[in-house]
This record gives sequence, structure tokens and C-alpha cells, in this order.
Amino acid sequence: MLIGSKHAVKNTRALQIILNGKPMKQSDYFKYLGIYLDHCLTWSKHVAYIQSRVYPKLKLLNGISSFLSRDILLRIYKQTVLPLLDYGCVVWGECSKENSQRLERLQNQAMRIILHANRKTCTQEMRAKLQLLSLHSRRLFIKLQYVYKIINNINCPKQLTGYLMKRSQRHCRSFRDPTLLDLPQVKTKCGQTSFKFSAASACNKLPREIRELTTLAQFKGKTFTYLINMDSANHTCTI
Repeated sequence: MLIGSKHAVKNTRALQIILNGKPMKQSDYFKYLGIYLDHCLTWSKHVAYIQSRVYPKLKLLNGISSFLSRDILLRIYKQTVLPLLDYGCVVWGECSKENSQRLERLQNQAMRIILHANRKTCTQEMRAKLQLLSLHSRRLFIKLQYVYKIINNINCPKQLTGYLMKRSQRHCRSFRDPTLLDLPQVKTKCGQTSFKFSAASACNKLPREIRELTTLAQFKGKTFTYLINMDSANHTCTI
């Protein structure tokens, strides 16, 4: 598979690789560890794959919604649907706005089922009742937890320690914030969507009092509240 921008891939000749005397077939996407990588890293194929796995769950949830309470339906959603929406999101989470909205519609449908609401019910109102983050903010919440674990070396994979999320040496002076993280220099939009850049950037945007918290439990609680409030402040009702 040849990976690059749409323009570069379109204007590059096809790969010609011979293995054991036979030409290998060039592919536009590849599934690796449950995540579909496409040749332009748009993640559209993977988002479509998530939709195909979530729709049957929502159909089942709708079928049992008249027999179960809101709390039980919400628990079923969190245990059967959210894991599908979360899996690998640190990798593909910086997808396009269009793909992000496709995923948000899945959660909106689930909330309507749980609350027995109609299509005219405000999505932010439903999230507030169920104490759910928007999926965009949820992916950010998961990413920020990784950042905190990396900085504090808490159950962090060895391949992530040592070169990610280093405190900036440039911010050691008294008039600068020592809790800020170094941002790697990137030259492309694709580089800005990388975990190394986007995670550090997201962490630097948190209020300083959250970045200074000393326990993971406190960090998760304060960050969750901050993101819930941000969802509410940024929401524009379209009804």
C-alpha cells in the first residue's frame, strides 16, 4: 500500500513489487490489529467499519428499550457500544470533521433510544441528562489520560516512555509555565494529527490547575468536568 496525500498518491505510479516471482497486488486499505488504514489516512474506511459493528448493537438496544430502565440501558450502551467507538481512537481520533460527525450520529441515536426521545430533542440536553461527553471530547479525554500516564510513568508502554511528552526546558524561567509540554516541529497537517503533536497540544490547552494535579483519579475527574463544560459551551443547537 502506498501512503500519502490524495494528490501525491494520484500522481505516483503504481507499486511494482515482486515476491517469490509473483507480483503483489496493491491495496487502497489494510486492516491491522482491528484498525483499517487507508492509503490517504482519511480513516473513512475505519469509520464505516465502526458503523457496521455499532448498528446491530443499536438495533438490539432499541428492541429491549421498552423493558429496561434508563440506567440499565445506559450501562448496556457503555459496555457494548462505547468500547467499539473507543478502540484505537488514539490512532485514528484526529479524523475529518465529516467522519467525526458520522460517529456522533451513532451516539445521538443511542441516547434517543435510552431516553425514549424524538429526533427533535437537543443532543446536548441528552448528553447532560446521561452525563456523556461528545465522542470528540471523549477521544480527547482518553488521549489526555495517556499523556498523564506518560508524564508520570504510570503503567505506560515502554515504547512510549523516554521520547514522548517531555517537559519543555524552555519554560523553566519563572515567568513561563513549567507544566507545558514540548511541541515537536511539524510541517504538514498530517504531522499535526500525530499523537506526539496533538496530545501535547491538547494537554497544553488544559487549565494549569488541571495539569498540576498529582493523582490520576483527580486528573480524570477534573478533566471530565472540564470537557463536559466545554461541550456545553461550544454546542450550537440546530433545532
